[in-house]
Amino acid sequence: MVRSSLFAGLALGLAAVLPTGVPATAAAPAAPAAATPAPVAPFATEDADFGQTATLLRRGFQAIHDRAIEPRSIPELAVAGLDGLSTIDPAVSVAVKDGAALLSVDGLEVLGAPLPEDEIARTWAGMVAVVAREMRHHSTALAAADLEAIHEAIMDAALEGMDAHSRYDSPGDAEKQRSRRNGFSGIGVRYVRDGGPIRIKEVMAEGPSDGLLRPGDLITHADGAALADLELAEMSRRLRGPRHTEVALTVVRADGPARNVTIVRDKVVPPSVEAEVRDGVAVVRVRRFNIATTASVRDAVADALAADPRLAGAVLDLRGNPGGLLDQAYGVADLFLEGGPIVSTRGRHPGSLQAYTAGPGDLLKGRPLVVLVDGRSASSSEILAAALKDSGRAMLVGTNSYGKGTVQTIVRLPNQGELKLTWSRFHSPAGYAIQGLGVMPSLCLSGVAEPLEDADAGGFIPATAMTASIGTPVAEAVEARWETVPLDAEAERETLREACARENRTGMDTDIDVALGLIRDASVQTQHATLEP
Repeated sequence: MVRSSLFAGLALGLAAVLPTGVPATAAAPAAPAAATPAPVAPFATEDADFGQTATLLRRGFQAIHDRAIEPRSIPELAVAGLDGLSTIDPAVSVAVKDGAALLSVDGLEVLGAPLPEDEIARTWAGMVAVVAREMRHHSTALAAADLEAIHEAIMDAALEGMDAHSRYDSPGDAEKQRSRRNGFSGIGVRYVRDGGPIRIKEVMAEGPSDGLLRPGDLITHADGAALADLELAEMSRRLRGPRHTEVALTVVRADGPARNVTIVRDKVVPPSVEAEVRDGVAVVRVRRFNIATTASVRDAVADALAADPRLAGAVLDLRGNPGGLLDQAYGVADLFLEGGPIVSTRGRHPGSLQAYTAGPGDLLKGRPLVVLVDGRSASSSEILAAALKDSGRAMLVGTNSYGKGTVQTIVRLPNQGELKLTWSRFHSPAGYAIQGLGVMPSLCLSGVAEPLEDADAGGFIPATAMTASIGTPVAEAVEARWETVPLDAEAERETLREACARENRTGMDTDIDVALGLIRDASVQTQHATLEP
């Protein structure tokens, strides 16, 4: 292959996506004519697809430039994006020299693209889109790639070097994320695949299938299609669908023959809260935060209080909770606080500077509250834990949390994909940045085994005997420094974290037993403020 000048294609291509009057960059020096290009598998409509790519990249580059917590220039993003083509074809490389992007295949230059002289997102996006289109004539792998694969390669490369939580989600992945956040229309079951058909694992209470299906049922057909013949994604697509539409299922139950069941699809929000009353204490586990979490916690505690007005208190179990919708974390904190700060966020963009405060009204009316965290409690769960601890409302028990203290903003792109960009950091009511530090419990359970054994008695310690004697109170000096350590003091922050090392304690009964013992202790309201090592 020989190098060909891209200028003519670039000028014509930019004219298709930029408003009239945007000047083209000066032409590159004349170059030898290109060799006959390799056959290219055409996009559906190449010019239309080129316009879509340019629009998507313009929106993406501008959003990253404006919102990301760490500044990145438009030219940086564009050149990095071009380099992403090598993830599809490792033989492709990009070099910038004398105001041009030089693209090579196997070390031989094949295209030269003059770089725009401005820093306007649409100009640079147009250049990248034209280069991606033209490079398909010089790379078999790029010629075979579909448009979304090229979008993904460019956007992933543009985001490379930023924090681990900033990413591009393809349209398919973005739809899954939206379903987790906002719910989806379906039949309201959890299921597993048993070779061919699917077996119902859980039927969501008050969902479309409640009373019609039950755990253990096998679904063999949906609208006449044998599920055994379908890929998992296609199987899921057939069960989901527009709200208020019907799906006809063939269901086999262990105690009877196959039968036909028609279910009307409806909006389904996966349950995020589980609750029970144990020994006169409400134990509320929050799996993650979706649009129904605050209401679910409110209902769970209200039901426990209605069932037993003498309820001793509550345990809020955030172990293993990876986070979710921030407004739901604020909402749950507000349920238990009489006022005061919940969290503040700080970033570059004016919209990222926020402060959230609680209103009056404690759902528990001052009853003891213990919050459980572990090394997998992250993001929104850390906000909630910090707000309840720093306010003095709850005692925090467990291990150091994950330390994911950044806020992501979501940008919907024209292809229905999404950019998830870190644009601010959480600061707890006490003032410290949660990012890379996490939340420190007052009573540390790191290293406490499951189950707890009483060596003297030769058996297990019963829950009724469980008190704060189990676990290690965190030193006051550690807690004091926790609130003042600078964000850039990474080594010191890591050393502080080792005072109660992170562990995965999700589901361990020991932690629940400790919490129950603390709540039964009449001094729990003051104990968390006076514990000494």
